[in-house]
Amino acid sequence: MGALARRADKIYSGLNSAAQQLTRQLFLRLVTLGEGAEDTRRRGVVRTGGSRGNRLFWQF
Repeated sequence: MGALARRADKIYSGLNSAAQQLTRQLFLRLVTLGEGAEDTRRRGVVRTGGSRGNRLFWQF
């Protein structure tokens, strides 16, 4: 496991269950799961401001 994955795991494990669920949803929006094909990245828009999802995103 690389440094980036270790850092992400450390942050994720420090979140409560509600924040972990929100984080999973947030990152799943950034990936298009391929059925029988490769998964691909998808562009997302990160808005400035104080939303919980944005704060979680920027931790990673």
